[in-house]
Amino acid sequence: MNAMIYSYGDFFNEDPKRKIDHEEKIQLIKKCMRIFDAYMDDDDYGSFSFYVGQYNEFLAREYAAMGMYEETIQHFEKAVEGWISYINRPNEYTFRNVLLDHYPNAKGCEAQGDYSTLSRYKRDIDSDKNFDFVRENERFTLAYRKLIAEE
Repeated sequence: MNAMIYSYGDFFNEDPKRKIDHEEKIQLIKKCMRIFDAYMDDDDYGSFSFYVGQYNEFLAREYAAMGMYEETIQHFEKAVEGWISYINRPNEYTFRNVLLDHYPNAKGCEAQGDYSTLSRYKRDIDSDKNFDFVRENERFTLAYRKLIAEE
């Protein structure tokens, strides 16, 4: 499901022929987040916290590209929380939600790669010029320090 959402939304802007404006992409990302909220109970995300972190990262990037200061910082903080939650989740996790309580959720069973590491997020944040206007903000700096402390 998530792969289809990514390709539909072209969240990484990989298709030069299909440029989605910032407002439309923000609405699509928020819809994706509501899908997770619809079937995850009380922040019972487990490995799915990875996607929650990414969706907030995408929102932070879109808001940053639009120059929206508070929204950029707010979603960057949430992205860092999601990434750290994903990295620090227990080795074995049992969902409380009856839709997923049978789903095997062990760290070793998941595909690992560059997009699931905190160092990738740090590199992306460091190189993204859209974040320059908030880099000196205390909340942004604190969240960034949490990110690199976990790396």
